[in-house]
Amino acid sequence: MTGCAKTNYNILMPKSNLTNNSSIVLMGIKGKQKVNYLQFESWSKMPPACNYRGIYDNVVALEIDTPQSQFKMGVYTTLRGAAGYSHTGVGYGYITVDSKGISISKRGIYYYGILDTDTQTIDQNIDRRFLINAKKKYKELVKDLKPINFMW
Repeated sequence: MTGCAKTNYNILMPKSNLTNNSSIVLMGIKGKQKVNYLQFESWSKMPPACNYRGIYDNVVALEIDTPQSQFKMGVYTTLRGAAGYSHTGVGYGYITVDSKGISISKRGIYYYGILDTDTQTIDQNIDRRFLINAKKKYKELVKDLKPINFMW
């Protein structure tokens, strides 16, 4: 199966259980504004968007079905502003971010990047401090999976 198996996902907790066909995407969040929603797009089959809610920290793990082609963050929202759609269907409150997609070709752990809410950008260069924090936070969750696009 490709594409998002469902539309809405929760952020993984440190002791969450993964399904057999899932991978983990690690992402950091920094800045003054707290993020409460992330939307990723995939060039795989429908549905085209994977929505993540339940963000309470600056180190997050996203569960995603494997494989995915060009899994890419599209928009996010913050606790500061309301987001939704007007009666005419026009969206408001969604912050668009430009980033590169990653291909999730096999089951494992993937690094996505660090979202900076102050600059509304994503730095997709490897951040070693972030990875150390992610490994500590999710030690039980990541112990049986191999990193794919980074090294611990």
